Amino acid sequence: MRKRNNKLVTILSALVIILSVIFVIAHFASSKSSKPKDNTNAGTTVTQQDKTEKEETENSGTKASVTTGATTAATTAKTETVTEKAAAIPPVTTEKYDGTARYAAFTFDDGPSPTITNEVLKVLRDNNARATFFILGQNAKAYPNIVKNIVNSGCEVGSHSYSHKNYAKLTSSEIKSDLSNSVKAIEEVSGTTVRLFRLPYGSKSDTVKQSINLPIILWSYDTRDWAYKIKKNDKRSASQIEADRKAIVNKLLNSIRDGEIVLMHDMNKMTLDVCKEVIPALVKDGWKIVSVSELAAMRDKELKSGTIYSMPIKDAKKTS
Repeated sequence: MRKRNNKLVTILSALVIILSVIFVIAHFASSKSSKPKDNTNAGTTVTQQDKTEKEETENSGTKASVTTGATTAATTAKTETVTEKAAAIPPVTTEKYDGTARYAAFTFDDGPSPTITNEVLKVLRDNNARATFFILGQNAKAYPNIVKNIVNSGCEVGSHSYSHKNYAKLTSSEIKSDLSNSVKAIEEVSGTTVRLFRLPYGSKSDTVKQSINLPIILWSYDTRDWAYKIKKNDKRSASQIEADRKAIVNKLLNSIRDGEIVLMHDMNKMTLDVCKEVIPALVKDGWKIVSVSELAAMRDKELKSGTIYSMPIKDAKKTS
């Protein structure tokens, strides 16, 4: 009997030890699984990197379009800012030309750009100015919020074709199809009616004029900003780039005429830097910067479909 009892005690003791070991192992495993993974620092690093890239994109305006989360956040931030302040822009003017004030229509081609257009809009807004943006249909689809910003800022949108094809090399049916696709893309995102068209490269022909059912707006002054755009691996020195910018600014300020249609491109930092100086300088000197349609309306100039306009818009008697 004693041996049997001792054996039972031994078995029970072994069971107690085994259960204790199991309990300890189970408790340890539970504690380990409930503890968060040690990725706090990694998450912080990514967040900070996104923040840094966002700030760099907003401040420099020189980076090309990229598809990182940081750049998307930066572009969204700019979009919201411009939309929020759009109320500062007064409605389209209905005033008539009194013979004394000087007016110029600023126009911007090829956009919108995810890094430049909103910044140009800010310059316009800060100077109580408006402009006409001749947009590519494919870019309207790519950056719909920026197109909306243009409209909300009191500016005008026109078509610059769908993908910048040379219309002088297309058939009439091809021109009509491309223009239709462009207008549809722009109107869908802007919520406005496209009333003006600008030819890619300014290339025109009789076929082009007969195929386009919108007024064709060219320009009376080419800033040639496109010829001096700042490239990613620009071989020019910083001083040369600044000299080029200054040359564009000085020539425009010294040459601009009343009723001028000014050609620029909202696709490069050079254009933005030129606008930052030219627009405030003109406004300070008494100029009013307006859209093409505003300029025509205040001079009682009817813009007709299929007609090409490339001279300063001065009055109803002026032919283009």
